[in-house]
Amino acid sequence: MLRSLFNRLSGRRNTPAPQADPPQGCYTVCYRSEATRPFSEDEMNSLLLGARMRNVSAGIGGLLIHNRFRFWQILEGPQDYVEAAFARISRDYRHDNVITIERGPRNARRFPDFEMGELDISTMPEDDPLRCDFEALFSGTTESDKAEAAERLTRFFKWRKG
Repeated sequence: MLRSLFNRLSGRRNTPAPQADPPQGCYTVCYRSEATRPFSEDEMNSLLLGARMRNVSAGIGGLLIHNRFRFWQILEGPQDYVEAAFARISRDYRHDNVITIERGPRNARRFPDFEMGELDISTMPEDDPLRCDFEALFSGTTESDKAEAAERLTRFFKWRKG
């Protein structure tokens, strides 16, 4: 029971990941956004629980890194479902400045074992390199710097949650 609760809270699937997606294949949308106001811990937990419940039924997985005000997310799964989820997020009154970073088909999921992996970066020390990478995604750095920061965050999350 504790393992199931841990899996639900961390986003890890309780059952093995599907071996293959529906006919649309593996599709991804990566975006960043800002909240119209910072989320409280309870609001963030409620948002994550609702998203995980919708995503599991649609075969969507991915990663969300946030500081309760800024969000960087990778959604992956069947194209129609990923696009519908991203459209819902883009219309959400709580989000502003939604910027698409990557959108299109992929050969495989980056996070096949997660319904929605999540990391609250605000719990890390301000000088932590990962927190600095997260902030770089929203700063005036070059697109190349942002891409490198995104890659480091993705690799760290896969290592930490694996």
